[in-house]
Amino acid sequence: MGAIVEKLTIRSGKKIRKADVFFDSGSPWSFIRSDVARLLGHPFPLTGSIKFRALWNGTFSCREGFHLLVNIKGIWCPYFFYVATIRDLDDEILIGQDFMQVYKITLDLKREKIAVNTKDLRRAQTVYSFH
Repeated sequence: MGAIVEKLTIRSGKKIRKADVFFDSGSPWSFIRSDVARLLGHPFPLTGSIKFRALWNGTFSCREGFHLLVNIKGIWCPYFFYVATIRDLDDEILIGQDFMQVYKITLDLKREKIAVNTKDLRRAQTVYSFH
């Protein structure tokens, strides 16, 4: 397990900004802090509150979700994020194992950078015909 922070461009609709993105291989889920989500757009309500366990805070709940695009190596990577409060999430964006698995991102802890192939970023966004 490990963690790396990178400054990346994020987007929702027409709103774009830079953010500190925390890649955390110890988290199974991805989160966006509520203040950042509201700066970019409108989070949508989940069908119910979802409770998560946290290392130091015990537990916290999310009641909203958010669709976000993260620019990695010039490619916009769309994904769903749970919306967490400022009290529950220190980082603006936390990318967990779910996102990293879809886009085949690994953490290069020696160089303190993410490792990813642009072919994998594009392949993750390919939809094959079901005819």
